[in-house]
Amino acid sequence: MQPQVGIQSLRIVVDPEDGKFMPSVVIVSAGESFDSMKEISNVKIRSTDTAIKLLSDLKEVSSVNK
Repeated sequence: MQPQVGIQSLRIVVDPEDGKFMPSVVIVSAGESFDSMKEISNVKIRSTDTAIKLLSDLKEVSSVNK
């Protein structure tokens, strides 16, 4: 990522048939550096999900630091 680049939406596609590697939770964190990362989304994934929205409608980059 480049500085001051915002992501408005983020999705993940998973395959429920691949149960051995199927995540049950995905946590999205953001920050200016690894040490300043803050959790901005915590999504539980059901065993039947295939396309999961992790983030949506993010409008400003600085909202992560609040």
